[in-house]
Amino acid sequence: ALKYVIDAQKLEPFNPDVYRMKALLHESLGEQKKAIKAWEKCIQYSKSKEIKSEAQIHLKNLENEK
Repeated sequence: ALKYVIDAQKLEPFNPDVYRMKALLHESLGEQKKAIKAWEKCIQYSKSKEIKSEAQIHLKNLENEK
């Protein structure tokens, strides 16, 4: 699944949904640093308060796991 998200990222490098999906996949794989980077990009490109809020919650949880 991650391969397809990376392909989508190449096609739509400013789409926050791609970074959201990428972050969730990295989290499920236990790749915290990669998940954090993806959540940060999601926040950077998103205009949705809900998505930004979700991303901030995930970032806080990931930071607490370090």
